Amino acid sequence: RHKVIAVLDVHLGVLVEKARQTAHGANQLDFLAVKGRFDTISLEDVSMDFGDEDKIIDSILEKLNFDNTYSLMLIDEKEQEEIVRSILEENEIPYLERFEKENCDSDVNNFKTGDFVYFLKLEREKVDKTIVITTSDKNDNFDYISPNIKTVYDEKLCEGFMISYGREVIDYSVHYSDLVG
Repeated sequence: RHKVIAVLDVHLGVLVEKARQTAHGANQLDFLAVKGRFDTISLEDVSMDFGDEDKIIDSILEKLNFDNTYSLMLIDEKEQEEIVRSILEENEIPYLERFEKENCDSDVNNFKTGDFVYFLKLEREKVDKTIVITTSDKNDNFDYISPNIKTVYDEKLCEGFMISYGREVIDYSVHYSDLVG
């Protein structure tokens, strides 16, 4: 287990207890289900060790900024692929090759720079090291636990909290809109 998650486990207990204490009536949260889900997250789901993948992807995305991507999209697809390949470092090429394997027909060169950038952005989400805790209490602050944790207050939540990391969202919150017919 990564130490950030170990530290986060202790503080998630505080959030779970707070949710249990504030929940009532038809909106009551199941404390054991919430606590069980966090145990599962801390042991299996969250891996904070992505190596340098985020930096590699960021480097490619920096090279393929909006202006460069737009310029490339105006030329032939085969030339797009050749230019993109030529600007990538050796450690960045596997992302291009994986994209081509998953998205391009080998018989017809249909490489599209815009699609490659979108693919990279999705890959970047997978390795995002930020854990966002969205709470219903503007006084909550869990940022001190780790630089990878960001606390966000959402006025649309009346109870509970949400935890987001990568593409995963664990939602144990009640929105005001849920209470209105």
